[in-house]
Amino acid sequence: MPEKMRDEHSGDEKISGTVPARGSYHCFPKKMLARKQEELRASIKELEDSISYIGWKQNFYDEVLSGKRPYVSNLIRTAEKTKNN
Repeated sequence: MPEKMRDEHSGDEKISGTVPARGSYHCFPKKMLARKQEELRASIKELEDSISYIGWKQNFYDEVLSGKRPYVSNLIRTAEKTKNN
């Protein structure tokens, strides 16, 4: 431990003041942690959904490139669409 930290933390620190009643003090951090945990779970779900979509899209393009699935675009004209119109 660096000397400066040793001087600041001599080990004789004391808690000053009164400690709040058990229920009121511990309730806030517990609720805060529960809320943060829920936010993280929602974030993880969003990431998992994004990963699943990327996997689906990669599979789609693999099927198009292998000829297993025909490529159809609503944005550009393809030879097949031109023949039908």
